[in-house]
Amino acid sequence: MNIHDIAKQIRSFADELEASKPEQPALFALPTPPPGMRWHRVDGWTAEMLPPGTRPLEAGENHQPDDEFLAMGGNWQRCTYAHKGRTAAYYTCPYRTTRSLLFTHEGHEWAWHRAGDPMPCDGGREVVALTENGTATAKASRWQWGDDQGKSNILGWRYADAEQPDPYAALKKAHAEGKVIQGRIRGHWIDCRHSTWKYPLDTYRIKPDDSPPWTEWPGGECPLKDEEVEEWEYKMRDGRTRKCDSPNTRRWEHIACESDIVAYRVLKHRTPKPKVQLGPEDVPPGSVIRGNGWKTHEKWKNCHMIVLETVPEGIWLSRMQDVVTWKHLCDWQINRSIPLTGKWNPEAWEACEK
Repeated sequence: MNIHDIAKQIRSFADELEASKPEQPALFALPTPPPGMRWHRVDGWTAEMLPPGTRPLEAGENHQPDDEFLAMGGNWQRCTYAHKGRTAAYYTCPYRTTRSLLFTHEGHEWAWHRAGDPMPCDGGREVVALTENGTATAKASRWQWGDDQGKSNILGWRYADAEQPDPYAALKKAHAEGKVIQGRIRGHWIDCRHSTWKYPLDTYRIKPDDSPPWTEWPGGECPLKDEEVEEWEYKMRDGRTRKCDSPNTRRWEHIACESDIVAYRVLKHRTPKPKVQLGPEDVPPGSVIRGNGWKTHEKWKNCHMIVLETVPEGIWLSRMQDVVTWKHLCDWQINRSIPLTGKWNPEAWEACEK
């Protein structure tokens, strides 16, 4: 057997091995979401999980009745109620739906389209199609709705005869996202439970969020004091938020887990207790007083005077002819370092109040 015969046998054997390999399933790519949106989950999907006419839930959506989720065991189960408290981004299992997805882009409201799905509208009407290459207008029957065209895939569409942008589009989008819409009645803004959008645009608004801004937290010791904070809120690494009344009951250090506090904000501060004037028990003889700010005796301003004696109505000071009353003492400062420690501390000045 010559070298050519050996090479021919090797090629034949290699062809047989290649033909015996099992076919590899094609990689599945999720359909492109509408501009400015994202799917609540981007991993773990297969083509069988999203048959034609279905789509994943958008991250900001709430699931509705008849939407489906992938339960443990690999079975799809129907949702039996509408959840308005947590958006789809909170859940870890895949959610899918057959509901149409509307979105606002460049001042217009569009209906999202998945590449490869059949034409969803009247083929005889003029439509404006939105693709990654821009927009164009043509009869619906002329567009390649059922084919994958790459960057020319239709991401959204709207009827051309509705060319005027919807003036309520931003309000409708905010309402769909769960924000509160208010209507102006007799000069006052009132929360709207629902709206027919039949009144002038300037009679509606999105309810302002008067909540204080979040303070990002990198981890460490508790930055808040129980005696100063009555109500506060914190955000955890997994996106959940909690309200609490005692900061020192929380764990502020980061341990790289989902419950780490990554941001906080104070919702209500405690009302500070009113200051009261000092009494004889608060001013030991030997303390030093300075009249910083006592308006009635400008000549004593910034002078240091020693407390000689305390009496029920006030204190006797060196260099003073009269008793300084407890009421007037509130405008002075006191340094009690000598009677308390036996040493002078020039940094120990305090207001004469408690």
